[in-house]
Parts: sequence; C-alpha cells; structure tokens
Amino acid sequence: MALAANLLQGQRSEWALLRRHASEDLFGVQIAGNRKDVLARAAEVVARECAIDFIDLNCGCPLDMLTRKGAGAALMDSPSKLADVTAAVAAVVDVPLSVKLRTGRDERRRVAHTLIPPLAAAGAAWFTVHGRSRTQRYSRLADWAYLTSACAPAAAAAGTTLIPNGDVYAWEQAAPYLPGGDRHGTAGVSAVMIGRGALIKPWLFTECAQRRHWDISATERVGLVADFARAGVEHWGADARGTERTRKFLLEWLSFAHRYVPIGLLESAAGGASAAAAAAAAADWGPRLHHRSPVLRGRSDLETLLASPRPADWVRITELVLGRAPPGYTFTPKHGSHAWAADSVVNG
Repeated sequence: MALAANLLQGQRSEWALLRRHASEDLFGVQIAGNRKDVLARAAEVVARECAIDFIDLNCGCPLDMLTRKGAGAALMDSPSKLADVTAAVAAVVDVPLSVKLRTGRDERRRVAHTLIPPLAAAGAAWFTVHGRSRTQRYSRLADWAYLTSACAPAAAAAGTTLIPNGDVYAWEQAAPYLPGGDRHGTAGVSAVMIGRGALIKPWLFTECAQRRHWDISATERVGLVADFARAGVEHWGADARGTERTRKFLLEWLSFAHRYVPIGLLESAAGGASAAAAAAAAADWGPRLHHRSPVLRGRSDLETLLASPRPADWVRITELVLGRAPPGYTFTPKHGSHAWAADSVVNG
C-alpha cells in the first residue's frame, strides 16, 4: 500500500514500495487517499511509471491514521464519493482497477454487497472484501457466510468477480475456491486473497498448490529468513543504512511469523496420531489467525527461538542473517493485528 499524496510529493520511501522484483509474475499496487483528484493523479502516474498489472483502491484499511482523514475503510461511509473516486481513477489508467472493501463500519452495518454494483458500473474490474467490519479490525473470525451469500452474488449480478479475504491459514480453507475446487468459478468467486496467513507461514501458497500440510523444519524456516534478508539488501542496499532498513522490515515480518505452530507439534499433541489426523486436528481446532497460542517449546532450540514472542529474540534471529544489531537496538512491532477499534461493539 502506498499513500497517494506521498507519491505525488515524490517521497522516495513511498516510491520504493512500488518496485517490482524480477520473480513477481503478477504485480499490483494499492493506493490510499481521500480525494479523487489526488487518487486519480497518483494512479495515473503509477500506471505510467511502474511495471504493474493492476491498481487496487484501498477502501478496507481500518487504521485510525487513515480513517480519521476519510481514507481507507472510511470511504465506505460515503457511497457516492466512493463511486466518484472509482470512476475518476478508472478513467485515467490503462490497467484494471480493483477495489478492496470491508463488510462495513461495524457488524450492524454491512454494506459491502450494496457498494459492489455501483462501483462495478463506475469501472471497478473486481472486488476483494475482507470478512470483518472496520471496527472489528482483525478480531473475531471473518464472516465468510456473508462474503459468499451476499457479496459474491452481488458481484456476479454486476458482471464482475469477488475475491473473499480473511483468516485463510490452511489449504483446506482456500481449496474450494481454487481451480479444481467445488466452488471455483461459481457465484462470482474465482480466487481467494491471503494476507496475514502468508506473513505467519509464507509456504502457505505451496501448501495450497500441492493440497498438503508442510511440516517445515526450523532450518528451512531460517532459510526463508535468509532469503528475505538477501532480497532486502538487494532492494535497500548493502550499506549500513540498507542493512538496518532490511532488519526493520524483517522484524515486522517476524512479529507475525513467530505465531506459527508447527504441524508436527500438533501431531505430537494428538498423541502420536498420523500426519493426516494431525492435519485434520489443525484444520478443526486451530491455530486460528485471531488466536494467540501459548508459548511453545519446539523440537529444537532453533524452533523454540522462532516461536518466541519476545522482540529481543526476533532481533537475535535477524543477527543470524544480517550480523550484529547496533548496540542498544530495540524493536516495537508497528502493527497490533489483534486490535479492536476503541468504539467497537463486542457481542458475547
């Protein structure tokens, strides 16, 4: 995600977010803002200057830093303005425009399905809807029943498609909507979007493609950390500044990745059950994206370290691939993904 106003001001840190890696065969840019002239101009420049396949309009971010300015999910509170923004952006870009939504402002006001038809008419090519409200942020379970029974039919009727989003953490949750699944291509659904699930277990895409659970080893996971560090240094530079910027982003990732509960430990917890039984247990009772697992002891010291919830231990992990952190270095995660908004209503 990039802020439209920052892009137009030429902020290098914002434009750096839009660089495409050679390995990315499909690449889109999400822009956020609250003014249609700024959003349209930013989208036009991005489409002209960057190698992208689509642009996504952010109407789903629930964070106060955006919603207090009328951006992100707050755009859903003004349907006519949102339609004007969509039309303005679609008119100036030569790549498809998608729109990311939430269910609504809160659980009592689900409006995403009512927004899809007019936004499709305004030029949106497809829609991604996160199955939570703005005030829910990332708490409770995403409401896939609403996505598939209300939003998907609305998309189909409008001649477009829905990409449901929220809580996809196991391949079984995505499989029905993927090619070969019994719900693929029906009722306006032809794909799923994976967000935090990929931050916790980046190999989730491999599991989805191969229809299996991967009991990935701690050594293999550190290999992914090394890949991340290598790509970060390529992107930001190998000097001290680039290395520390890479460390910062790596730590943000580790603040999610430590939550992974190895499928092999679930198998052990199931009393030595088969891998298939352990996978079924994982799909049935957890882990879930809105849960926080207790501190666990891994099958090795390295696996235990990777599961640590302590930021100091995450810094230790970065030192395995980036060298020693500066003296006195500390880290506080930027995102509290378990949060509810202050004005949210919790039932039950």
